[in-house]
Amino acid sequence: MFESLRQSLAQRSVAPTAVALPGYQGPLVEGALTLRKDESLGRWVLETLDYGRAYPLATAEDEAGAEALLLAYLDRPLPPATTVSAAYIESVNEKNAGHVQDLIARTQENSLLIELPAGVAVDRVGALDGTILAPYGTTLGARSLPPYGALPAGTEYHAFITRKDILVRAETAKPWFGQPGGGLRFTIAEDYVGVRDLVISGRLERVDIER
Repeated sequence: MFESLRQSLAQRSVAPTAVALPGYQGPLVEGALTLRKDESLGRWVLETLDYGRAYPLATAEDEAGAEALLLAYLDRPLPPATTVSAAYIESVNEKNAGHVQDLIARTQENSLLIELPAGVAVDRVGALDGTILAPYGTTLGARSLPPYGALPAGTEYHAFITRKDILVRAETAKPWFGQPGGGLRFTIAEDYVGVRDLVISGRLERVDIER
């Protein structure tokens, strides 16, 4: 089952830890994609798994449709990343630092539904796919993620700048993986939309930081 799909993913250099097909029992990076049959819907669901939760991205009628759906989702061309200086990204961060601290104070007990405006530096650790972002430079401990050496193979770092408003749910990361948490995180609050979708639509711009 799904053997041809596994081969197609390998040909695309997709890490085994970045896509969980039925039967896979190994470790997964944050934001890994998965296919599963939802018996209640009678359909296959393409989901992304981020911080222990599954977020649906699309559905298909049958197994063949699910395979085609996953490959089509991954094969969409990504806009090239823009190279920016470390000084520039830090200046963006400083501009928004007060808002971040205010949100941390307001989300100690409950989450908030907000719109991230254009011009905010954010990042994520794991796969490009996923639904969770953090203010740029948030430490792994504040994200409740283990150190890099303990993260699954295939884990990558992705930095972005918002270019249009994005509806998110802001909350403070709770302790997990033996880490203290306490950092702010933003979960995309639009149905069937993940980070990859925002990049392709131009609402999130990938950036490479020049050191």
